[in-house]
Amino acid sequence: MKIPGFKILDLFSEDYKFIIYKAFDQRFEKKVLIKTISQKNSFMTDVQGIYHDFRISNFIKGLKTQNPLELIRYGDIQALILEDFNSIPLAKLFPNGVGSVQKFFEIALEVSFALQEIHERRILHKSLCPGNIWIQPDTGIVRIVDFSSSTFSGKDISPSNTPHLPPEVLSYIAPELTGKLSRVLDLRTDFYSLGIVFYEMATGSVPFVSKDRNEILHSHLTKKPVPIHMIRNDFPISISMIVSKLLEKDSDLRYSCIKGLIYDLELCFKDFQNGKINSEFVPGSKDNPEIILDSSNLYGREKEILLLQSSLDKASQGETRIVFITGVSGSGKSALIKSFLTSISDIFVQGKFNQYETSMPFGGLIHSLRDLVSILLSKSEKEIQEFKELVSKHIGNNGKILLNQFPELEFILGPQPELS
Repeated sequence: MKIPGFKILDLFSEDYKFIIYKAFDQRFEKKVLIKTISQKNSFMTDVQGIYHDFRISNFIKGLKTQNPLELIRYGDIQALILEDFNSIPLAKLFPNGVGSVQKFFEIALEVSFALQEIHERRILHKSLCPGNIWIQPDTGIVRIVDFSSSTFSGKDISPSNTPHLPPEVLSYIAPELTGKLSRVLDLRTDFYSLGIVFYEMATGSVPFVSKDRNEILHSHLTKKPVPIHMIRNDFPISISMIVSKLLEKDSDLRYSCIKGLIYDLELCFKDFQNGKINSEFVPGSKDNPEIILDSSNLYGREKEILLLQSSLDKASQGETRIVFITGVSGSGKSALIKSFLTSISDIFVQGKFNQYETSMPFGGLIHSLRDLVSILLSKSEKEIQEFKELVSKHIGNNGKILLNQFPELEFILGPQPELS
């Protein structure tokens, strides 16, 4: 790659979306980093991701984030120019875990302080992983990078389809980002990914390892990781308790705010340094659930919310109900649904009739049924077994038809015979 005014020195890092080079800025005679689209990238939207990264980073302007110096375009190349702090990604600096309890606490606290800067701006990072956490080896200063996927907390609903990401990336996503659940995303989504990072720092491995994408997604939804202290007996059980709280499947059971997490880490670090075992430690004792509430309340839609609730109540009693929500673009249709979702505990599925999927009859219905299958996968073993018996009773030897449309059903029904 050639950009006038810059001399490429070396490759810094590359993932499935972006490639970063070490370079020399000949205009200002200083070392910089150049971030642009990787040739491995098959996601056209990540061209916009470069701009989005630039915009969100400049909005945060944190001391513990990698702030871009400028956004440049040369021919077909769009790139971010970043300061070079001589940092190394956590994934490269500690590929097999951090080793000691002391180092774990030091890095975990620095990462949490960096995330605090982001969350104070109500930004949900959405792609926390060791590759996006950079550390200066000589100072221990941590910076969180890559805001190409970031959104404002409470402004997004879970994706309605499974993200087409490589297994090494899926290892860090929260259950509500798997495309299997319908929830409003908030800052607690980052806590799950942070829990995976902490788990890997302590044990040297992510909790769910597989080359199969569906198996990883299924694990995020249903499996509990082996506690850290059962893998590393030199790690105090308090670390296991903190990470287990971060890794709760239900976001309501995770930490609600970063300050609560930092308090626990500092308390347990102090106990460790003093050789003290705190048998009364309970993670989240200083948590503040109110902090997750979105300040952008929906006003003037009480009548519509009541109508939706009434229709839902009647549907739950066996009546067939349909509600049409119409309005011009930007009139608040999605916001109304999002607000309604936060007030119910019922199962919610969604589907979309895509104008480009004209070859798929009933495409929107199929998408919503995939949502339903995904929700079933997150149920208890007893509920899954009951569903299996019910479906098997009706489909006979035709189960392969269902698996062709809903491959995830194999986790429930098991392998099905080929159609004759």
